[in-house]
Amino acid sequence: MPQYTARRLLSSLPVLLGILVVVFLLARLIPGEPCKAILGEKATAETCERFNKANGLDKPIYVQFGIYLSNVLQGDFGDSMAMAPGLALSQFARVTVTARVSKSANAKPQPGDLQGLTTPVKVGAERVSIVIDTELR
Repeated sequence: MPQYTARRLLSSLPVLLGILVVVFLLARLIPGEPCKAILGEKATAETCERFNKANGLDKPIYVQFGIYLSNVLQGDFGDSMAMAPGLALSQFARVTVTARVSKSANAKPQPGDLQGLTTPVKVGAERVSIVIDTELR
């Protein structure tokens, strides 16, 4: 049994490497500049240059992949741009968060599911508490 498990784990490594390559390439093939997508269209050329240098985007693609692979192997999947307090990813200063607990494990809301809303919270807030208080009918 240990040999079987070891063989299965070793045979999954090429698949995992393939997934990493595909994800990396898809992220690089998206049209547009990453700097403009993250910092906004009003980012200056100087700001974009600093951003590209800080994130290694000025290096050849094989070096970028090596950095990406090294970070993934260390468990570092990058920073969440959605939770960065300095970035204005939303035109709104406050948003309402909705949560739903599904009894049927279905993506569409079904009768009997539980749902809750927050009061408007500041974009980039570290903690959000949701009270699930409504049953869908």
